[in-house]
Amino acid sequence: SDSSNDETLFQIRFIIRNSDSFYFFSYVELTLPEVFGCWNSIYKRFNAWSSSNKWSRVFKALIVDADWEWEFIDGSYIKAHQHRAGAAGQEPQAIGKSRAGNTTKIHLAVDGCGLPVEFEITGGEVNDCSVAPQLIAKLPDAQAIVADKGLCEMSTDPSQ
Repeated sequence: SDSSNDETLFQIRFIIRNSDSFYFFSYVELTLPEVFGCWNSIYKRFNAWSSSNKWSRVFKALIVDADWEWEFIDGSYIKAHQHRAGAAGQEPQAIGKSRAGNTTKIHLAVDGCGLPVEFEITGGEVNDCSVAPQLIAKLPDAQAIVADKGLCEMSTDPSQ
């Protein structure tokens, strides 16, 4: 129901904002007030929403009236906890080895106002040049795309 979805969003937002760890569900029992109920229910719903791509749909719904005149793209690393790589299961994890150890990389496109409009998540060893064509393909209305020097060698010819 809508009220339980609203409640779950509030609970997850509370956990993310009040946790000192990126992997907030590892510490959720310590931070979750009793009024929210069982932490495992929130964890299961968070995972179900992740598996069903619901978070991507929420992200897309929040993009309202993007400024497509200028688009900016870049990538940023996130250090993964040493115990997060190699978990059991068949799901891809987007965790790779880089100079910093186990990392994930977010390749982000923002509009002219600095608001996110598209993203790709890869392992940390993936360079910006290899992901940029996919990211640019998701920006059909962009009039100009600005990137840093890490992307300047990339061909603008889509056939290459």
